[in-house]
Amino acid sequence: MIEIMHEFLREHVYLHVVLISVCMACILVSMGVDLFFGVKKAKVLGKATTSTGYKMTCEKGRKYFMPFFVLMCIDIIGCIILPAPFFAMIWSAWCVFCEFKSVREKSWTKAELRKAEKTMSIIIENKDDIAKMVSEIVLGRSEIKQKSGFLESNISNNDARLLVPEREDIPINSGADSRVKRVNQICDLYGKENVMLVSIHSNANSNDGKWHDGEWSGFVAEVSLNASDNSKRLADFIWARAIEAGMKGNRAVVEKPGRRFIHQNLGICRDTKCAAVLTESAFHDTRDGVKLLTGDKVRIMLAHVDGIMDYINYVSGVK
Repeated sequence: MIEIMHEFLREHVYLHVVLISVCMACILVSMGVDLFFGVKKAKVLGKATTSTGYKMTCEKGRKYFMPFFVLMCIDIIGCIILPAPFFAMIWSAWCVFCEFKSVREKSWTKAELRKAEKTMSIIIENKDDIAKMVSEIVLGRSEIKQKSGFLESNISNNDARLLVPEREDIPINSGADSRVKRVNQICDLYGKENVMLVSIHSNANSNDGKWHDGEWSGFVAEVSLNASDNSKRLADFIWARAIEAGMKGNRAVVEKPGRRFIHQNLGICRDTKCAAVLTESAFHDTRDGVKLLTGDKVRIMLAHVDGIMDYINYVSGVK
């Protein structure tokens, strides 16, 4: 009887146990690799690695191993018929594949996937205070939104974020990761008609380090040479709000509604799929421009926000 049991174990169970152990080891190793790269990505983005993040790995392990143990039991029961633990092997292969995809994904891409149910995505390019204020107020998180006079219901279905949250610069359209690729990936996720890009800048008359009072001044909204009608509309709405906010200057010379934009060969606008505008709020080599940029950021921010909301209301009406 003992010999029969040993023969049974040797022919049917031992191989299953070995393969199941290998499958379990593969899942654990893949989870460890994903955790390592997750911590590495968090450091690159300047985000803190907290116990909550580590607990997410434990939760993921629970989701992986509960089905694995059920399938393992099925494989053990069926070891007389099945030559190998196919159910556990298939499940472990799926888990390893998921971890591989997780390692390959950019951290900001994962955030997009979690927010895919939003109806409108507004990408704010640039990392300065004005861009952060714009994204905050469009999301409805800022008390300053009350000064704009639009209702919470108008902004609750919109999503705004910085295109480059990292501390280091990201190229516009070169390399494995670029600003254009990030925008287009968001467009593929949401649909390009539901995405807009606003690239917020200041301008300069020269790079000689001198003041240029009395030369070019004021706000401008620029679109690419191949700009879509929606890009032009977005620029027109923002420029109109900038003029209302007293940011006209001597460069904001376009007064005709629907024509308040300037064509430029801008890579960030030219190569992205969605409506895209680059704005220059003021000239930082004029004293009046510096005063506006450093002392009245709310005015600049509200001009952008109100223009963005005008555009959203317009396209929502068209749809």
